[in-house]
Amino acid sequence: MNRETQGDLRSRRPGKIYYLLVILFAAVFVGLGTVVGSALIPSAWPRDPLGIFAAIVAVLIFTATAAITIVIPGDIDDIARSLANRPLKELGKKAVLERQRRVLVAVTTLLAIIVVTAWQLNLSVIIAPSKNANLGGLDLEHYCRNYGFNGNEKEGEKFFCSTEIGATQKNSARLSLNGACIWDKGQQSTFKLRSPNNPYSGECYNANHTPIGGVGNMSGYCEHVFKGMSKIQATVADAKWVCRSAIDMKLACAWSYQELDVEARMDVNTDQWNCYK
Repeated sequence: MNRETQGDLRSRRPGKIYYLLVILFAAVFVGLGTVVGSALIPSAWPRDPLGIFAAIVAVLIFTATAAITIVIPGDIDDIARSLANRPLKELGKKAVLERQRRVLVAVTTLLAIIVVTAWQLNLSVIIAPSKNANLGGLDLEHYCRNYGFNGNEKEGEKFFCSTEIGATQKNSARLSLNGACIWDKGQQSTFKLRSPNNPYSGECYNANHTPIGGVGNMSGYCEHVFKGMSKIQATVADAKWVCRSAIDMKLACAWSYQELDVEARMDVNTDQWNCYK
């Protein structure tokens, strides 16, 4: 092929199919970039490395999307002509064979973005529309009392419904340390502390005031009293035994507002939980 013929091919306007391919590629890239980038943007400043990584990836995706949007309109003729001058089958084969490393990096990056996106939103963006209607806050005190607890408490980032295990039934209508002894030992018995300030020094005494050992499974006693409650456990707080159960905020929202499809979110500025639908 002489130089004149090559020059004619370069100046010849490519067919419409190549323009459509360029436009289709740009539309798919911009669409996916917008969806994935929006999904990765955190609702509040990230507090962990994975959240920071997600925010950085979102910025990179939006930057690439903006670049594609700016470059494609001005260079669409050159890109389409480049595709037209080489058969698509040959172009794809060469891209894979000669650029395996780039292809591998691209695939790995895409998989990483998918994993981070799924983690960031727990797949909620994919399987359900975002919930933006604020139903209101959560009254955890009322929620916990409905299930027989005396109140709620916070430990670190977690919230619990809790009730002190009183010394006698008079201190707590539903449970007591004496009741724990009776349940654990299977006989009439009372609970006493060998060391007044050490709740772990408790021991059960039978009707003859003979020590018969401590309560072997205080969490089991809590489960016995609060039948049907999930993840309930016994622990010591402020030198007192308590039964407590971790609060599932989504379930608390569903119960509070009688809505099944709800979402619980914490406002980092007020440290309060709100419910959305």
